[in-house]
Amino acid sequence: MTSRHPISPLRRWPLQLGALVLAAAAAGTAGAATDTPATPAPRRHDMTSKDLAAASSARRSGHKTFSTEQLLPLLRVSLGDWQRDSLEKPMQRRVAGRVSALSAEYSRGSQSASVGVNDAGQPSTVVAQWSGGPVERAVEGGREKSYKADGRVVTEPVRDANHEASVVFTLANGVSVVAMSQTADTAALKSLIEAMDLASAEKLKR
Repeated sequence: MTSRHPISPLRRWPLQLGALVLAAAAAGTAGAATDTPATPAPRRHDMTSKDLAAASSARRSGHKTFSTEQLLPLLRVSLGDWQRDSLEKPMQRRVAGRVSALSAEYSRGSQSASVGVNDAGQPSTVVAQWSGGPVERAVEGGREKSYKADGRVVTEPVRDANHEASVVFTLANGVSVVAMSQTADTAALKSLIEAMDLASAEKLKR
């Protein structure tokens, strides 16, 4: 479906969304045990296919992942003021390196955002091991803040060069939700994710 506002091609986003989830998880692991800023991570969009294939391999390692039907309620047609413009489900046969289980495009006025939902297949060690307060650090091309709120780890990277904002919510059961946009700020993306039924997603059992 063609949105009323310019958005990045839908098929380009799943890998970028997945790369952002992986980078956020790595950053969270570094910050889970200390408040000291960690070593800067690679740029999210420069994550290699090898990185993504490794994550895909982890998903196929025998861990039971939630089904598309279980995760789909997170991406409702309306999320607060945001309206869903398109939805992409995984192909029957997953492509190596495909990390996001589901991806969708949302718009609100002149703003547009891409959203991805991923399941790691096991409880999040980042959430379980997080101790201490927020961690802020500089990363190549921008900055990043990670913190724990309501039992979830939230990572907020900001790209300075292209004003790209993104937010990752990692739930205790291993489900991650990421939103990315070049027209909406971090607060708007947080409101988009917080409009989802995260509480129900956290209750899913493997």
